[in-house]
Formats: sequence, C-alpha cells, structure tokens
Amino acid sequence: LNTHEWVSMNLLRQAGVSVPNSIPVNSGEAAARAFRELQHGDEGQDVVVKAQVLAGGRGMGTFTNGYKSGIHMTSSEQEASQTAMKMLGQRLVTKQTGAEGLPCDTVLMMERFYLRREMYFSILLD
Repeated sequence: LNTHEWVSMNLLRQAGVSVPNSIPVNSGEAAARAFRELQHGDEGQDVVVKAQVLAGGRGMGTFTNGYKSGIHMTSSEQEASQTAMKMLGQRLVTKQTGAEGLPCDTVLMMERFYLRREMYFSILLD
C-alpha cells in the first residue's frame, strides 16, 4: 500500500495520532482558502505547500516547467495560490521518479511546525 501524505495523515488522525492540520487542494483558489483556514487568524503563521507525488526527495525535485522544489513555505494567500498553481498539472522529477517524473494533481496545504528533529515512520508487513 502506497498512499499520498494527506491520506496517511487522515488515517493517523482517525486513529488518534496527533498530526499537523492540513488540507489537500487541487486549485490555486482552493490553496488561498486553505491558507486562510490554516492561519487561524495568526497573520505571521507560515503555511507549507507540499506536492502530493508518490516519491521521495520532493523538496529537492524540479517540475517539468522548471519550478524548483515540491515543498515551499508561503506567507500570504497570494503566494500560496501562485505556488500551488506552479505545481498543479505539472510533473515532478526526483531521484526516485526517473526523468519523466510523476504528475502532481494535488498539493497539501499544511500548518508549519518548527521541529527540533525529524523522524520517518514506515511499516512493512511480511
């Protein structure tokens, strides 16, 4: 089973695991609305825009339109919308995708956390 980040986060949330607030979107207009919702009235709060592509290395990837990175911090509705529009409908090329890349049809708008350390979780059933 290989799921997009937003699907996995919803499953974890349903199981009672604390995860950042996030909203999957598929348009620039929806990204602006999600930005407002995730700010919770705190105008200084950044919102992360993350390409939803089933590959690692999204932050170091490049879209076929030349846009760099599948993960961006945004500080305004306009910036969030513009960032989402540069990703949506494009193909993201990473070390794991091959030269053709993978399509980005959804981006995840997520509240930003300032982490002291980052950990990854994986389950393998045999």
